Amino acid sequence: MANSVFASLSYCAEENIVCATMRGKAQSIDVLNNANAIIEFANSYNAKAVLIDVREFEHAYAKDEFIDVCNKLAPLLGQFIIARVVSYQGFMHELVTQKVRELGVRVKNFDCQEQARNWLRPLSC
Repeated sequence: MANSVFASLSYCAEENIVCATMRGKAQSIDVLNNANAIIEFANSYNAKAVLIDVREFEHAYAKDEFIDVCNKLAPLLGQFIIARVVSYQGFMHELVTQKVRELGVRVKNFDCQEQARNWLRPLSC
C-alpha cells in the first residue's frame, strides 16, 4: 500500500507564525520534502516561528533511517523556532524532537495548538 502525506500551510501575519498541518503516513523522503516545503513557505514571509500539527501524522519508515532523517532535518530547520502539536500515542514524535534538539534545533512538543502558539508568540518577532 502506498504511503500518502497531506500537508496544509498557512501564515498568520498578526503573530508572524507559519502553521503547518501534516496528515498521513510518510516515508523518510516525504518528511524531508515536506520540511523543505515548510521552509520555503516560511522564508517567503520571513517567518522564524513554525507551528506544526502532526497529531494525524505517522512516520512510516524503518528505524534505521531515523538518525539519517534527523541529521538531514536539523540543518534545514535550525533557523526556525518550532512548536510541534503531537499525540502521545506513539514514541516517534518525541524521538524526532529529542534528536533534532540535540542537533541544535529549537523545538518543543505540545498537547494543543493554544499552548504551542503561546510559547511561540514572544519568540516570533
